[in-house]
Amino acid sequence: MKKYLRKILCGLVSVAMLISGITAFAQTPMQMEWYGDYSDNSNPKLIVTFKPSAKYTQQVITVAYPTAVTNPTLSDYVRMEEVAVKEGKKTDVVFNITNAFSATGGAYTVEVQGNGHLHEVSNDKVDVFVIKQGDIAGLLTEFNSATEANFATVLGKVIPALQLSDEADADRKAKRIRAMIGIRTSDFGGAFSNLENVRDAWHTSDILVYIGQADATVAGVKQRILANAQLLGIDTNDADFVAHTDEMCQDLLTYDSEYNNNAGIQSLSDLKDAIGEALGTIAVNNATELNMPAVFSKYKSYFNISSSALADYNSLSDTYKSKALRDLYQKNFNKASELVTAFEGAVTTIKSEEESGTQTPPVVIIPPTGGGNTGGSALSGAPSAPATTPTPTATPNFKDVPASHWAYSYVTELAKKNIIGGYDDNTFKPNNNVTREEFVKMIIGAAGLVSLDKSCEFTDVPESAWYYDYVASAYNAGIVSGVSDTVFGVGANITRQDVAVIAARVLSYLGKTPTATAETTLTDIDTVADYATDSVKLLNGIGIINGYDDGSFMPNNTLTRAEAATIICKLINSL
Repeated sequence: MKKYLRKILCGLVSVAMLISGITAFAQTPMQMEWYGDYSDNSNPKLIVTFKPSAKYTQQVITVAYPTAVTNPTLSDYVRMEEVAVKEGKKTDVVFNITNAFSATGGAYTVEVQGNGHLHEVSNDKVDVFVIKQGDIAGLLTEFNSATEANFATVLGKVIPALQLSDEADADRKAKRIRAMIGIRTSDFGGAFSNLENVRDAWHTSDILVYIGQADATVAGVKQRILANAQLLGIDTNDADFVAHTDEMCQDLLTYDSEYNNNAGIQSLSDLKDAIGEALGTIAVNNATELNMPAVFSKYKSYFNISSSALADYNSLSDTYKSKALRDLYQKNFNKASELVTAFEGAVTTIKSEEESGTQTPPVVIIPPTGGGNTGGSALSGAPSAPATTPTPTATPNFKDVPASHWAYSYVTELAKKNIIGGYDDNTFKPNNNVTREEFVKMIIGAAGLVSLDKSCEFTDVPESAWYYDYVASAYNAGIVSGVSDTVFGVGANITRQDVAVIAARVLSYLGKTPTATAETTLTDIDTVADYATDSVKLLNGIGIINGYDDGSFMPNNTLTRAEAATIICKLINSL
């Protein structure tokens, strides 16, 4: 211990000498922040974060002493630490309140002093406020018995230590206190178990009261949601949250009365459910039929679906689950209750249909290639026939695929069947190249062979990728392989001979491989790789893959979107 104190004192003396005798060296602040962690009543902590701006690693001395002491000496320090900090790296120092601040609570100063490799002096201090461990139990007793009349008095005792912003508006403060008392009952079983519960309840009350204000704005709700993301269990990197935060906040303002059995958002649990329900409704409205099952699975717990309807849905086969969810596609629900009504009605109808033995394969929509669908989720299960839809009343009209285009009939047919789609500017971009993962998504989706329970271990196919389920499904079905044992080849444009192999394997997997009715007349068949020769001959012989005008196949040429639509259309029509 004496050796440790000597080391600290030497450091302090060194700093003092530098400050007094070497004025040429820069002095830089440490940008100190603090947080009192009161989640553990028996071991509360004061956490001070240092973020140095110095250019070099620094060994610094941190000390804590009562703020009332103007010229602290060694005997005034309740805590001393020596810690290494680095430029741009936040470093936490944890002060154990049970030991260091057990004598008294109140205001303290935490100060840092140190010098770096070039004697660059860093010194800064921050005022903190702590509640000693022995006072916590008494404060909790006061909070748990407090009424509207005296709640503000108890709250005032912890505002500095819990770093809460007091409410200047008396009327709004009264509303927040009423909300806190409700939160105490709804979320914490009638009693706060630690002071972190009090902190959480105060932050939640601000959001609840704000949402109920007549002048509340989307920007105001968003600011409060983002500031309390951790409390609300929100992953701010979640794709749905990133894309639809503003829309979700608008929903919280416009129909919050629907939550909590039409009583409005009144608790932390209500707020979490409301956020999940709003995001879920928006996600369903934006889902494709390919990723609808994954979207619904992600959010169904937030929807107020009857237990009997969920039980009936869970009893359906994958094919009929997909059919039930198809009734949610492109309905653009204004609120979750409309979605629930549609879902429960669809489940009733589909359950009866399955029990009667009627089966219609699910619709599969293939959007423009490029992975625009968040999450890459897809229909689970493989139907026994290719995906079809009733003939729509409107005919697609892509401005870059006129009636004179060689692929017009194929593109139009697939678009009318909702198997492919165009871009927002009403183009199809027929000459764009198709990558390996894009083609796999298109053909596997169109054949209805996507399953959510398959996996693969290609290093360039992460589970988070939009194409993961398609590649994994195709790989497990023996339809595709990688460019090596560990790499699939994501991002590489697919070649015409690889397209032939994949299409032939899809036919084989479905048990629909026909016999070629003609010998191939392709002039460069000898240039096709050995692994693809039989597939090219087969698909050319049955008319699914053709050569160019000069009779060549060009096996290593890349595939365009127009060519992909042609092959997929011919393949589906051959089944």
